[in-house]
Amino acid sequence: MAIDRQRLSGLYSLVFGAAMTVVCCLELAFAGLSGFPLILGMLGIFSMLAGAVTRKQAHKALAAFEAAEGVGAGVQPPRKTAR
Repeated sequence: MAIDRQRLSGLYSLVFGAAMTVVCCLELAFAGLSGFPLILGMLGIFSMLAGAVTRKQAHKALAAFEAAEGVGAGVQPPRKTAR
């Protein structure tokens, strides 16, 4: 579960970074060069880099865990709740 959280955190960072970069590009296209869009662009690029690194670390951790414990180890079936 911790590896899944790390993987999803990386995905969210990638999506957030892409959105910030798009906003930066739109702001630069319509408002011109100023400090705020440049800060958004740098934040977006940094977020995408951090997300990519986080996803790669999660992938390596999952591969190591599955090599040690077997494929699908740690996956639990969903619990059935009483109604």
